[in-house]
Amino acid sequence: MGNSILAHLYGYVPYLYSSVPNGLKNSDLFKCTEALNNAAKQELKSKDVPENIVLSIKTEIKENIYGFHGNKKSSFFRIEVLLPKYISLVKRILESGFDFPGYGMQGYQTYESNIDFEIRFMADMNIIGCNWIEIPAVIFIF
Repeated sequence: MGNSILAHLYGYVPYLYSSVPNGLKNSDLFKCTEALNNAAKQELKSKDVPENIVLSIKTEIKENIYGFHGNKKSSFFRIEVLLPKYISLVKRILESGFDFPGYGMQGYQTYESNIDFEIRFMADMNIIGCNWIEIPAVIFIF
């Protein structure tokens, strides 16, 4: 108790939300992930582009806070990317118009795409800035 530590946390990735094309089937999520990842790689046009910029696309049921919708919830894409710097790239591709396979070329509204990675992490983990964090002791046996 009372010791200062440095913790490396793994498994938390940057993400943003976007609208979902009408009639989306869950079976199409992998194709959508591949297509968006390929579009992001083409946009960068560099030799040192990672294999997977877009790590995954999942659907989540959320409520849109823009405008009045009668508290109705609907589907949104949760798009996870490799690094925080790729959020703006993916946002630009989606908003300027993108062809998801089988759903045609259209623009997609993005949500929570301008939140700093550190602030999002703190909010998701319930961490208050400039505060002490208590981490329970864990014993690792190898």
